[in-house]
Amino acid sequence: MAQKFLTNIDLNKNELQNAKVQNLGTAPGSPATGQIYFNTSDNELYIYNGSGWISLQEQGDITGVTAGTGLSGGGTSGAVTVNFAPSGLSAVTVAADDKVIIADTNDSDNPKTVTAQAIANLAPQGDVTSVTAGTNLNGGGASGDVTLNLDTNISIATATFSSASPLVFEGATADAHETTFAITDPTADRTITFQNATGTVAHLDSDITGNAATATALATAREINGESFDGTGNITVTAAANTLTTNTLASGVTASSLTSVGTLADLTVAGLITANGGITIQATDTFTFDSVALTTVQSSGEAFADNDTSLMTSASINDRIAATTVNSLTGTANEVEVDASTGAVTVGLPNNVTISGNLTVNGDTTTVNTATLSVEDPLIILANGNNAADSVDIGFYGLYDTSGSQDLYAGLFRDANDSGKFKLFKDLQVEPTTTVNTGGTGYAAATLVVGTLEGAVTGNVTGDLTGTASLATNVTATANNSTDETVYLTFVDGATGDQGIETDTGLNYNPSTGVLTTTSVTGNLTGNVTGNLTGTILTASQTNITAIGTIATGTWQATDIGVAYGGTGASSAGDARDNLAATGSGLSGTTLARVAGKDCSADSSGTSTTTVTHNFGTRDVLVQVYDASSYAEVQGDIVRTDTNTVTVTLLGTISAGDYRIVVTG
Repeated sequence: MAQKFLTNIDLNKNELQNAKVQNLGTAPGSPATGQIYFNTSDNELYIYNGSGWISLQEQGDITGVTAGTGLSGGGTSGAVTVNFAPSGLSAVTVAADDKVIIADTNDSDNPKTVTAQAIANLAPQGDVTSVTAGTNLNGGGASGDVTLNLDTNISIATATFSSASPLVFEGATADAHETTFAITDPTADRTITFQNATGTVAHLDSDITGNAATATALATAREINGESFDGTGNITVTAAANTLTTNTLASGVTASSLTSVGTLADLTVAGLITANGGITIQATDTFTFDSVALTTVQSSGEAFADNDTSLMTSASINDRIAATTVNSLTGTANEVEVDASTGAVTVGLPNNVTISGNLTVNGDTTTVNTATLSVEDPLIILANGNNAADSVDIGFYGLYDTSGSQDLYAGLFRDANDSGKFKLFKDLQVEPTTTVNTGGTGYAAATLVVGTLEGAVTGNVTGDLTGTASLATNVTATANNSTDETVYLTFVDGATGDQGIETDTGLNYNPSTGVLTTTSVTGNLTGNVTGNLTGTILTASQTNITAIGTIATGTWQATDIGVAYGGTGASSAGDARDNLAATGSGLSGTTLARVAGKDCSADSSGTSTTTVTHNFGTRDVLVQVYDASSYAEVQGDIVRTDTNTVTVTLLGTISAGDYRIVVTG
């Protein structure tokens, strides 16, 4: 009959020699995971994997391995190797959702897939913080995708074009037809001047031909009042009938028929005068406009009264303006810039503005685009118009993005809807308005890290809490029933009132062993006592003392303790042996139950041999070996060397005190 081992057998890395696995014709019932047996029907070794029996014999009928697309190698015998061969793969355009195999360093280099877009997102993104629209541009910004556009009306002071056809005009209709300005490569600096007039620039291939710049004759003569004129000489034009009376124009001559006049001694005009060639009036003449006589032509430096009606030269006008108008316009330093160098006055703000007085901004939004904001005011007022009701939250918040795709907001505010409590929040996905939506998506209480915190604290505190609480009405206790550690009992000086908590290193407790340690105890004691007990026990009877541990020193002077109570029933060694002797089956007489014990010898060579001398005078002894830490019995090589000694051999590295040998006889 097979011997049962109701515990695991640890061979401690020693050989299991001449062993035989259990032989069965069918699998055993109710198997445990890892159980093995040899099947005598198919002559195979099986192991139970927790769900079924798996044969440990070599299996499989693969006759060959062929390398497929993107692979090389293979074979039909022995160990076959297949290699990755990317040169055998066809080319393809990478798409954002294409997948690439990677080794995940955060997961023991296990192979995983990642999209091409995710890899592209790892490329450096640059450090541009803002884009400002310059001259002839508009748009720009400091976040997100920034767009720059050309102004509708572009002003360029000077431009140099190096291309032969640098200017192309689309026209009013955006189509395939444009007008291109082409430039012939010059051999010297050239200047084209447009006159100060409105008109149309004629092409060289239009009606202007020949030497138009220096021509002395018209290509085709034209008639003037019936006389042919080609520009080669003067002509005499005869006045038409009824147009002149001696040197006076007839009243029937209209402005449209009069092309020029010479010097007029006197001229009275009832209507308008249109003189494209100009009118010269001598300084001593009188020229009357609408019954106002202009008799003097003022020049620079002459006096001029407010009611004078004289004609004036431009120099005189400049003098008058200088005497009665603003002569200069100067801006305040660091506040307003004035530029009048070109004749036109330009007023604007400098790049750096300093306001010496107060600045009041009225509006709904004030945007400050600066890298650094420095405020001298030590107390900043918020919600200064919130004096009629408590309906808006007061605080500040900021924008951040931890994923690259979702804007998040965090800040500190006074919650008007929650009794004015100040709250520190994070991860809110909707930007606050006049209130912070504490129920919004992502809203969470943020963590506050402080060095010192004063005042009452409501709620849980995470982290180290140091300092002295002025008043704590409750503390949270946690059960500790098994930790092997020394803890110290706390106490106070007084029975009531505010007291400081104190400890004494001499008063401690171990939750694992349940042992309470102190230097002395006064009063009634209930329970087990471990350690030295000093002093005088005033009253102790059998009903009070149920067990006594080791008494290191002292003399027992009371009545002998009977065998039934764990004693020998004797006051001498001989009487004690006789009292403990027992008569057993097969023994020739009274045999004393004797015990000899010894620690196994320490040995690091792999074999520990220990000789125990018991001097029992017989080989009829019981030898046991047990683990000194777990107190479990272990098996070793035991030899009863002679009637007074036994030899115990243990395999492995043995340290002093690891195992103990007990001989009973």
